[in-house]
Amino acid sequence: MKLAIDTETTGNRFRLGDAPYYISTCDEEGYLKCWRFPVNPRTRAVEIRRKDIKGVLQYILDPRFDTYVFHNAKFDLTALEAIDIDLRHYPIEDTTHLAHLVDNRESRKLKDLSSLYLNGEGSDWLNDDETGLLQSINQARRYLRSIKSDWAMTPGEEAENQEGGEHWMKVDAWIPGQLARLDRTWNDLPREVVLSWVDCLEKYGTKDAQRTMALCILLHRYLQSESLSNPDWVKALKVQTDSFPVFMEMERYGVSLRLDALNEGIAHFNDRSDKLTEDLQELSSIPDFNPRSPPQLRHLLYDIRSLPILGRTPGGEPGTSEPILMELLQSTRDKSKSQVILKKLLAHRKCDMMIRYLGTYERFKIGSRIYSSFNQTGTDTTRSSSSKPNMQNVGKGEEYDDSKADILGEVVEDDYLLRRIFGPQSGRIWLDYDYDQLQLRIFAYLSQDRSLLKAFEDGWDAHNFMASKIFNTDQPSKLQRRIAKNVNFGFIFGAGAAKIAKTCGDPTIWPVVNKLFPDAVNYLESTIKEVRKTGKVVIAGYPLSVPRDYNGEIKAYTGVVYKVQGLEGLIVKRAMKLCHDSIQDFNDLHPVSPKEKLPFAFTSLLVHDELIFDFKRLKRVEGLKPYGTTLRECMEQAGKDFGVVTPASCSVVETSWDKGVEVKW
Repeated sequence: MKLAIDTETTGNRFRLGDAPYYISTCDEEGYLKCWRFPVNPRTRAVEIRRKDIKGVLQYILDPRFDTYVFHNAKFDLTALEAIDIDLRHYPIEDTTHLAHLVDNRESRKLKDLSSLYLNGEGSDWLNDDETGLLQSINQARRYLRSIKSDWAMTPGEEAENQEGGEHWMKVDAWIPGQLARLDRTWNDLPREVVLSWVDCLEKYGTKDAQRTMALCILLHRYLQSESLSNPDWVKALKVQTDSFPVFMEMERYGVSLRLDALNEGIAHFNDRSDKLTEDLQELSSIPDFNPRSPPQLRHLLYDIRSLPILGRTPGGEPGTSEPILMELLQSTRDKSKSQVILKKLLAHRKCDMMIRYLGTYERFKIGSRIYSSFNQTGTDTTRSSSSKPNMQNVGKGEEYDDSKADILGEVVEDDYLLRRIFGPQSGRIWLDYDYDQLQLRIFAYLSQDRSLLKAFEDGWDAHNFMASKIFNTDQPSKLQRRIAKNVNFGFIFGAGAAKIAKTCGDPTIWPVVNKLFPDAVNYLESTIKEVRKTGKVVIAGYPLSVPRDYNGEIKAYTGVVYKVQGLEGLIVKRAMKLCHDSIQDFNDLHPVSPKEKLPFAFTSLLVHDELIFDFKRLKRVEGLKPYGTTLRECMEQAGKDFGVVTPASCSVVETSWDKGVEVKW
């Protein structure tokens, strides 16, 4: 029998003392059970006794329960660990995974899914008294403020640090219960009012456990009904489920920061931003010019400099977005005043972005580590996302350098700085594994384009190969490679003839591409037809509905990228599972002392199709070669499991991430 579990917590920063004060469960027969624990009102610490934990465990671990169901399991499992209830090694189901498999375009929020799937199922699933709960909390908070209480209520400005977004006050839902626990009479506060507040929490907490179980049953029923048309959905779901412990591990151990580099980066980009602002004020002859102000930018570019209007905002104003600034820059005369101004504006935009990223790391760091939150179903394909902070924007820099180096020059090198902020802590070392042009290899496999498959087989770089074919040269120039790159990614993102011609800047290029790569072009066209007919694609058993435009029309051209990124996400998650199993073996061979906070090896970070493994440093780097070889084999086996050849390279990182050294392991 399955048991659904839900927790209500004092916050989501469990390493800083947040913990669950309310646990509710619901089994498949609808039986409800819940536990509420006292909270120290002045420290917000949950005061739970060992016998309380024992009572919860005695019920939850009853042999009749063989699977535990959660909605967003990582959150609840981490919350339970905070009070020494560890269910990580038991069979787990997450209704967010099931819901994504049923319809990847729908919201994964519990209440939204209940509204979509459970309304009309014979129970009032939408009435969980959330409005009443928030009103009760707000009334309790106002009362405590009115009597100048020293209770530790959550300040509103901390809302963005809490799960739940707009309903951040729910982390103070313990207050009514604590008021009811105290054996005293509150001035002007009837006890029946306090008890009504507590009743709101009871209804809200138990309803979420009921919903989770009902969703699990209903979504399984739906997937079973689809088995005839899609018998591989079980395998697709298993990939999500198998990789779940790795995402838990990444959140548990986090990734290490180089604090000196972080502080230097923040100072560097603030100074640089100030200097660029001064330069722009002088160049524009506007003493108080603010490069962040769209009206002032429009005045400078279109009134003073008389540059052409290449695009407009939804409100009809001349555009000042980065793509427009880039296009204006490319059309200006070399070394002209307008060119200098545009370069500095783009450099200022770059500085602002870096300041924003670095400030986010500073804000979310705990000690010298960052514990990002990973969402396995955080995208509409099968790729994951991360937040608080977003670690998916820590790129390698090559893409920016490739496309803009000739235009922006020195600005490009700063793209590498984000990686300088990260690196192994003292006594540790990183093995950084990256797939070689994974999306392009997947496209070659899916399209079965003979030329592309042969190129990869012969060891070609995909962009150099495309350039050599299009321009009939063995040594393509940087410009030719850039054009070829636009063609390659045009394939992946479903661009048609006109779009590819525009991005390449060559209206004659499509007939050449069509003749050279007929299989790829045919695949592009057949996928568009498939999506127009069904509104979705299915990749390795995973159905993915494609987006629609504002008029409700299917964006059929996105079908190829949904297939490519859908298979990419499955391959990466399969690799995470295989590597994780091997790492467990490594750790069994190298047990660490209880004083050590980190195991011998663990998965530290995922960035798209790149994985960072954090190892205890050995006397010689070469001593890690057997482990490194095994991990590379796991990465490549994951591709083979889906029929794709996926070479992976390894770099050893001893100091900062940007200084990794490739090794042939």
